[in-house]
Amino acid sequence: MKKPLPIGSEFFDKLISNGLYYVDKTLYIKELLDNRKEVTLITRPRRFGKTLNMSTLECFFDITHDNRKLFDGLKIMEHTDIVDKYMNKYPVVFITLKDVEASTYDDSIFMLKELMASTYLWHKYLLDSNRLNDSQKDDFNRILLRKATEIEIMLSLKKLMEYLYIHHGEKRAILLIDEYDAPINYAELEGFYSDMIKFMRGFFGKSMKSNRYLEFAVITGVQRIAKEGLFSELNNLSVRGIIDEQYEDCFGFTKDEVEAACEYFGAGDSMDEIEKFYDGYRFGQKSLYNPWSIVNYLESGRLEAYWVNTGSLSILENIFAKGTVSLKAAMEGLLMDMPITMKLSQHITYPINYDDTDLFWTLLYNAGYIKHQKGTQSRINKAFTAELVNLEVKESFRMCINNWMQRQPHGFSASLYEFLRALLGGRAEHIQTVLNDKLLQSLSYHDMIKENSFHMFILGMLQAVGDEYVIRSNRESGQGRADCVMRPVGIRGTADASHGAVVMEFKHVKPEKGKKLTKGSVAREAAAALRQIDEKGYAKELKAEGYETVYQYGIAFGGKLCVVEMRENRFGINK
Repeated sequence: MKKPLPIGSEFFDKLISNGLYYVDKTLYIKELLDNRKEVTLITRPRRFGKTLNMSTLECFFDITHDNRKLFDGLKIMEHTDIVDKYMNKYPVVFITLKDVEASTYDDSIFMLKELMASTYLWHKYLLDSNRLNDSQKDDFNRILLRKATEIEIMLSLKKLMEYLYIHHGEKRAILLIDEYDAPINYAELEGFYSDMIKFMRGFFGKSMKSNRYLEFAVITGVQRIAKEGLFSELNNLSVRGIIDEQYEDCFGFTKDEVEAACEYFGAGDSMDEIEKFYDGYRFGQKSLYNPWSIVNYLESGRLEAYWVNTGSLSILENIFAKGTVSLKAAMEGLLMDMPITMKLSQHITYPINYDDTDLFWTLLYNAGYIKHQKGTQSRINKAFTAELVNLEVKESFRMCINNWMQRQPHGFSASLYEFLRALLGGRAEHIQTVLNDKLLQSLSYHDMIKENSFHMFILGMLQAVGDEYVIRSNRESGQGRADCVMRPVGIRGTADASHGAVVMEFKHVKPEKGKKLTKGSVAREAAAALRQIDEKGYAKELKAEGYETVYQYGIAFGGKLCVVEMRENRFGINK
């Protein structure tokens, strides 16, 4: 009988005790001890096993349990020197902050009080200790009974380590903090960052700076928040992010681990599809898969975007509310397989400055949305090209753009779908009317001063049919590049000749000096764009792939004036 899949199981003891399928990552313990620092921060995207790995550390080190049976047969047990010296020999304090997500500062503090009360409850045996005095037990009870002040909560981690140190005969504690940045990231989105960062600076600083009760600390999160903002009091912090080789295969599944899991669960023939949809994360020199997506795929047998459904798309959606036109254009371009050029920032500084594109790309890079292209290297403050990680992430981008489009005012969403129906039905006059009278009116003049701006505006709207059409921008075809090619596809990516394909060429028209832009001058450029499609042979590849009908559009614009010319090509029957 096969072991069940660990859907949603994030705690090592529960996973092993229940006999669930486990990908052995216990050598992470050895690597951590071999590279031991007083405080280690490890950053990885969501759902990459951070909580499970921290729980594994807790089970291995926790002095209050004998967990040898949990680790029987696992790789760490081969290292008897480490087992004998460290296994169940230290007090451990383990907290995860990923659920501290509130809409106000007061609610966040309330949630932290609840978290620390449950953490103290885990160590309630200290109230029976004959080594703690009455005053210390009274302070312990104030946290446990949720009567603590904000300052007492700020000091609660350090105090708990002090009590453990006293009770266990001057044995220093190991501190494990999971998803340290979740409350801070949420506070940034909700507008109370300055208050939250002040509290968290004290909460972390008091527990890790010059703390005689601390053996060592391990912190995990998604982003590396600037030391000046959060860890300014710590001189003992060692950071290992996704570009570093240390711990590179400790979080996420390697290809060998995915292949082994697929063989075990009878999905060995699916590796090619799995690789296209879920592979592509790069940590250090390793290529990794998202564990959450792989486990859910093995459970359902369906290639779907599981990872993006586990959390908010706020990082992406925020850009459409606050980002510059060029940044929105670059995001939309990523969906067309157009890479961006970026420099990786050393850390994240809040509040986010959306004019600092490298900072924004660093947010997405750390969060697991983009990766450096093959043949390039991601280094701090060195330029490199980056692309979307895989098809699953591309789906999250498409969802984000669709959500933004639907939230636009003045019937924008209805006009968008009116535009798409006309585009896919070969109705040039209707397309022109919808663009001129509705869609372009939602943009400012400054948004439309460059050809690329209009190009990206159109491409962004096309994502509404991204599930049914493969959309390529500046695709090599014939004797050059078409500005945009849309191909309807079947279930397996094969040509769906029952629907027409689309080729578009865009022209940006500027008025002559001292003259006003006329519809006639814009119309001439639209006609020239249509001729270019024929002259350059942009539709030949589509014919070769079996598409019987191709709608060819020459679209010219100047300011908010747009003219559309169209030819329906049935490869022998021109209209």
